[in-house]
Amino acid sequence: QLQPQYQQFSVWRKTHLIQGHPCIIAAYVNDADNDPDYDHIMPAIGISCYEPTSSYNPKDKLLCYNLYQLKILERELSTNDMIKQRQTCNKSTLLGGCLPYNADYGYAIFGIIDKQNVILPLRLKVDRSDEPNLSLGASPVQMQDTITVFNLVLGRNYVLLRYKSYIEVPSSGNATAFLSSRYYKRHNFRATNVIYVYADPEKILSNGTTYYRCVCVS
Repeated sequence: QLQPQYQQFSVWRKTHLIQGHPCIIAAYVNDADNDPDYDHIMPAIGISCYEPTSSYNPKDKLLCYNLYQLKILERELSTNDMIKQRQTCNKSTLLGGCLPYNADYGYAIFGIIDKQNVILPLRLKVDRSDEPNLSLGASPVQMQDTITVFNLVLGRNYVLLRYKSYIEVPSSGNATAFLSSRYYKRHNFRATNVIYVYADPEKILSNGTTYYRCVCVS
């Protein structure tokens, strides 16, 4: 693409955020390695934007996390605030840094692969925003995981499946295919609301991987 890219990239990112797709974005910061491309990556989770949403507006405000604090940052997507060149970035990591003026990097998260549209949308939350630095000899810690399942039908029966590896998670098939897969644990429940919240009694290790899928069984 032609440079500068920040306007086209802002429209691309805004389109996905409006559709509910979180984005991973790359930023400059003034307290890191001064890399020519970017120093830090962050999740962008929302946007406060003006009409029309199909064009760039410097008054749009990006909502993101710096990955160090449980605090949502709100930054204006203008060259007076978050859009800067490498040498003019004057914001630290905790402030969210600066988005590159010329060449931008990022991707949108569409969710899990489900070719037959069998599984229910869900969200996984853990009770820590930090983790030990294993490379410095620290030990992993346990994190309480809470799963929220959406779009349930009252009175229907569901199964929440837990996996230890992505290799064991099916990417296609009906509910029977998921129930016959190599899941680690299962939790059965009956929907009494359109949303179901489950705190798994077995916590997640900070250096491990855990995956959940939910299917309707009757």
